[in-house]
Amino acid sequence: MLELKIPTPFNNAPIFYKPETESTMIDARNLASQGFPTGTLIVTSYQVAGRGRFPDRKWESPPGESLLCTLILRASDVPNPPASLSLKTALAIATLLEEEFRLQPAIKWPNDVLLKERKVAGILAETKDQVILIGMGINCMQKSFPKELRNTATSIRKVSGKKFEVQELISPLLTHLHRWLFAASSVVSTAMSAAESSGFSLTPSWKTELENRLYRRNESVWFLPGIPGQEEPLAGTILGITEEGLLLIKPEGSAEIREFAAGEILFHTKK
Repeated sequence: MLELKIPTPFNNAPIFYKPETESTMIDARNLASQGFPTGTLIVTSYQVAGRGRFPDRKWESPPGESLLCTLILRASDVPNPPASLSLKTALAIATLLEEEFRLQPAIKWPNDVLLKERKVAGILAETKDQVILIGMGINCMQKSFPKELRNTATSIRKVSGKKFEVQELISPLLTHLHRWLFAASSVVSTAMSAAESSGFSLTPSWKTELENRLYRRNESVWFLPGIPGQEEPLAGTILGITEEGLLLIKPEGSAEIREFAAGEILFHTKK
């Protein structure tokens, strides 16, 4: 495991790199058990057992074409409800794509980032023993995808046409993560803390910023509550999110607004 000398806003927490690994989530869990601090990042060029939110979903990427990494957070350092962390991570990736590549991403609740209706990044957050792990996969250099992913996945290069080194994204990604995850915590830089204590707000409302990018907001959709296969889909209009990151949906034919902690927005708008 190699330690990368890359600038980070997380109080110089280490950034580790492995050319190949089973899973950066497993590596991060091991590092956390050794006492590594909030902001520690483990990056790989290829993982053989990457996975998504559900057991039957895997994250697969050819070697060197995606940014695959996991961030370690200590629960005592995080001022936010844990349920919102995946969304704030998605917001960090979205603003990274906007500022670095002039792209227009959308955030598909609860943990995907889309470009032109196709998935460019996914997030997996897990909490155990006061340690929060945020796994991220960002499609960077792919020019094509397997047949089964051709209509649902994309990459930064495919949309922007820009060729770059994947590791060039590590430092700006950490900057955006720090901005959205830790604006009110003890790990914020001294300069930011001083500015905010003087009455200046350097970070706009994460909820407002996310809702501005929320996929299918104010549109009628089919929504699968809970775990796919265990609930019946419902039709309704996506209104936004709560401060805790719950999805707000107004079911069709009802005046009630319901909150959901888990589920999946279908890509197809209800006709």
